[in-house]
Amino acid sequence: MRLVQAAVIFAAALAIVFAFWREQSGKREAPSAKQDNPAHSEATLPGSHEDHSADGSGGTLLQQMDSAQSRESGDLSGPVPTNEQLEKQFAIISQSQRQVNELKARATSAAAARNVDLVNQIVAEGKPIVSLLNLRLAAFERDLDAARRTRPQDATVQWLTGELLLAVGGEPEEILPYFSRATAAGLKRAELYGSLAKIEFDLNHFQAAYDDALKALDGDNKSRTNWETYVRASFALERFSEVIQRLDETFPGSGPDWVEAIRRDGRRSLESWTRETALRKAEDKAGNLPLVRFVIEHRKFVNPTDGQQLASVKNTGRGEVVFELFEDDAPATVANFISLAESGFYNGTSFFWAEAGHMVVGGDPNTKNDDPADDGSGSPGYVIPDEFDSPRARAHFRGTISTVQNGPRRAGSQFLISLTPSPEFDGRSTVFGRVIRGQEVIDQITEGRTNRAVGQFGKIIPGDQLVSVEIIRKRPHPYRATQLRP
Repeated sequence: MRLVQAAVIFAAALAIVFAFWREQSGKREAPSAKQDNPAHSEATLPGSHEDHSADGSGGTLLQQMDSAQSRESGDLSGPVPTNEQLEKQFAIISQSQRQVNELKARATSAAAARNVDLVNQIVAEGKPIVSLLNLRLAAFERDLDAARRTRPQDATVQWLTGELLLAVGGEPEEILPYFSRATAAGLKRAELYGSLAKIEFDLNHFQAAYDDALKALDGDNKSRTNWETYVRASFALERFSEVIQRLDETFPGSGPDWVEAIRRDGRRSLESWTRETALRKAEDKAGNLPLVRFVIEHRKFVNPTDGQQLASVKNTGRGEVVFELFEDDAPATVANFISLAESGFYNGTSFFWAEAGHMVVGGDPNTKNDDPADDGSGSPGYVIPDEFDSPRARAHFRGTISTVQNGPRRAGSQFLISLTPSPEFDGRSTVFGRVIRGQEVIDQITEGRTNRAVGQFGKIIPGDQLVSVEIIRKRPHPYRATQLRP
């Protein structure tokens, strides 16, 4: 019980306070290659897969909760709640979570407006709601524990156990089996499909997330949560026109503010995607853009690590990825990348940051040393011209590779690869290529970061290695980097 209470109070309350420090509502930060990376000064959000144990002990989150429950209560005899009672508890908890999410959204908006008084007011308003949610989750955990002991294979118990783990910040890999067993047993709930889709998205299983998000939407097509999950999965598959069509059918005319926001995003993304597909068609016909091959080795810790001490590492497989480089649209960036690649600069570097459903980041020479603390701050010793503000600048879609810079005159050697469309990076990072083969290898890059100073989310990882970078086609002219002073 203590574990759930700590997780919920910490995650919900601090998440509200944290909103004050965010500069933009609902926008993810672009990574920066410099020490003044905004991510370096941000506290990690609680519940971010760092360490779910109250005492740092091992085992899954569910095992830890069961162990804590057993230590506290000992004898669990007594009335065991029915599935109907458990579902009623879950419905009440879901309502409380929606209230907390609304408060977080309000706090974020207030923070964007630099309204300190309003942020403080919202935090004060949220404290009793968070406390009540905490009590309800503790009771839910206790009742679910009793139900699991008496009905371990029950589909509803499996589903709601997954929902509990999702609520307190469990690992996607840990949660997925509970939802999968529930659906395999024939349980059909819009909430179940929606939560399953969220977990699949966080595992970069975008087609599966889309399929289950559709089932959730079919069960409740007016739910904002279901729509947001469906939109994320659909956009990951570039189904922009489908989203707009389905919105228009469900909400003819005007709809709630959140519907209109999705509709605007969908139309902007569709317009950008239409331009992108036309460019790709012309490039495919010409067939003369440079090509580069990555060999990537997936790695993970053999033993658990707390991020402070390195554990032994094992390789979990290799894969190849081929990129096409947009020399016509970002010539200086492509010349720099090819020049560095041909010198062997990238060989042996690691992906030091991987955020599920968003991006992976690499290209830092500092990842070759034994000190993860400086990962994310390395460069080739110079910067290159910006091309993100060019009239020919390309947009960020699934599989695009772009510079890490988060501002003018900061691009060097680091790059990010988008796992899903990322319009928040447009006009801030130069897109200079895209994956044409091996996207599944990119999707499998181990989520997390090699040090706690990089980014907001993710567990500590050894970092998948970029074994080699090989230029397999280029145009018949020299490729030299235009080196500028930082």
